[in-house]
Amino acid sequence: KNVLVHGDDNFTQLNQWFDRYAKPIRRSLNYGLKLILLSFKLLSGSLKYFLK
Repeated sequence: KNVLVHGDDNFTQLNQWFDRYAKPIRRSLNYGLKLILLSFKLLSGSLKYFLK
């Protein structure tokens, strides 16, 4: 019985952790990815410009 309750508690804590940390992390990762893609496009564009 105690083990089950403990496991349940762990699951709840995991859910709370996910709500608190995983969502913002995922959001910032998406933002970072967009930023990287944008800078890559800019870089390749400027490289083409300089190589002409």
